Amino acid sequence: MKAAYLQEFKEFIGHVEQLNQTKNQKLTQDSIQQLMRLTRNQYKKIDLWTDYYDSLFVKFYVNGSPLSKAFDEALEPTLIPPEGLQIMDELVYSDDWMDDKFEFYEKAENLSLNIDSLYALHEAHSFDPRHFFIGARRTIIKVFTLGLTGFDTPGSLNVFEESIISLHSISDGLKKLSEKQQEDPVLKHTVSIIDEATIYLDECDDFDHFDHMYFYKNYLQPVYQLLKHLHKTFNLPFTDELTDLPQSTNYRSDYLFDKDFFGADYFSETHKRDISNERAELGKFLFFDPLLSVNNQRACASCHLPEKAFTDGKKKSDALNFKSTLKRNSPTVIDAVYADRFFWDLKVGRLSKQIETVVINQHEFKLDFAQISEKLKKSEDYEKMFREAYPSIGINSWSVGNALVNYIISLSSFNSPFDKYIRGESVFLDSDAIHGFNLFMGKAACATCHFPPAFNGSVPPLYIESESEVLGVPSDKDLTKAILDSDIGRYGNGRKMEFFENYKNSFKTVSLRNVALTAPYMHNGVFDNLEEVINFYNVGGGLGIGMDLPHQTLPGDSLHLTEKEQSQIISFLHTLTDTTGLTSKPMSLPESSVSEWNNRRVGGDY
Repeated sequence: MKAAYLQEFKEFIGHVEQLNQTKNQKLTQDSIQQLMRLTRNQYKKIDLWTDYYDSLFVKFYVNGSPLSKAFDEALEPTLIPPEGLQIMDELVYSDDWMDDKFEFYEKAENLSLNIDSLYALHEAHSFDPRHFFIGARRTIIKVFTLGLTGFDTPGSLNVFEESIISLHSISDGLKKLSEKQQEDPVLKHTVSIIDEATIYLDECDDFDHFDHMYFYKNYLQPVYQLLKHLHKTFNLPFTDELTDLPQSTNYRSDYLFDKDFFGADYFSETHKRDISNERAELGKFLFFDPLLSVNNQRACASCHLPEKAFTDGKKKSDALNFKSTLKRNSPTVIDAVYADRFFWDLKVGRLSKQIETVVINQHEFKLDFAQISEKLKKSEDYEKMFREAYPSIGINSWSVGNALVNYIISLSSFNSPFDKYIRGESVFLDSDAIHGFNLFMGKAACATCHFPPAFNGSVPPLYIESESEVLGVPSDKDLTKAILDSDIGRYGNGRKMEFFENYKNSFKTVSLRNVALTAPYMHNGVFDNLEEVINFYNVGGGLGIGMDLPHQTLPGDSLHLTEKEQSQIISFLHTLTDTTGLTSKPMSLPESSVSEWNNRRVGGDY
């Protein structure tokens, strides 16, 4: 495997060098596009390994998205410009090629230098068949979420050919196993399904009408499941057998849309021993208790109402005094844990810190966990519950925060009609919803920002980076005379490492699960319904309605969606609704020994 990989890598280096030499040749744009296509195809033969061993390097220097990114781990504010194959693909297919070609030449030279150093590292690597199976399953995720959606090829949309090569990299790897293992019937079956998948893709030539649902259910999902079976069959250890470190995804899950696909302990930065149903139930009481606020009138549930999928249905949420409003509205907390950054402006990077930020905010709870702990200790009921859930520490700042984290973790929603259908547990899903899903994944380009399975901005296949987007959200929904909303978003989040112009008016890409219940939409609640939201995207966001927005990340041209297609996308979004078992409120709250806190209502109009 290693020898074959290094040989393919050398051929990739050769292709890149050809691109690098185009600056000295008088080649047409079409000729360079052909060279680019061959180079990208060659990269797909090695992507399984390069991305597995050096995913961060690949993201920044080989095949990352064509957007500049702040590097948080640098010693000083550092904005890394887009490098590698995606930005080159975008440039070489640009309508302004005569202006963009010089940047293309620069990117080709940079790529040549970067991959030489990467090859040297991988030449010294010790390869492990276990890594092949992990990389192969990640490749399945990438084909589905990044390849066939067009995310990976923003200029050429060469999605079918590249996906075929990616799938062949898996079957070729399986065929390189020993002769004895070659006879395994599951291995043969896996290779057979991959062969059928590539034949199906080879016959496809219409990106806008590709059947993503059919292809996933009949090809990608079975191979994803079979690869895990083969991993076990060959008696290779799983990652969780070798380390206790939390993982962003659960390798033991059988489905991409499995409720256990994500590692909640990883995203919440909470050790598995500190996660339990008992603590989640205690956190639920705290979530609904206005005792946590300085005026004993405001609870977490004041802005996160269960019946509204834990939003409040307001354009901007009420402040502590109920007379003014906060800067933005309250996004749902269902599935909120599956991100590495929190708040609309991505200002904090840990779920416990997100909760603490709300608690200490002068316009929200105006307390701290130490003060809340002292209030809770005056309640015999709370004292008893904390002793049972946290026998060694009882009530303190950490246990209060941890209980709330546990409750948020419990608000997970992966049992919607869509989930049941795509997992094969249900045989029916409305045809308009299926068409809507295919549009979402293809022509409408929704999935290039809202990545399955959480349908948020956590980027596959590791899902360890939360993206934000500059959409040009207006201050008023009248798009004929739209003015850009004055909220500068991520640019003003206080993180000095991200103080760059390209983050101005940039906001977190939140989950679309339960989106049918969470109106109004956008950070400022400017759109009242999904029809208005889809129309805004369809016309090209801020740029499409005439705004001067140099850093908009949403393409400014129209998606050319018909009214029927827009309606079908909305039908699909409705199938993502699932609040089963999540919306119940405590029948009563723990008694407090302080009279002014007695008779607190639960789930009412705080």
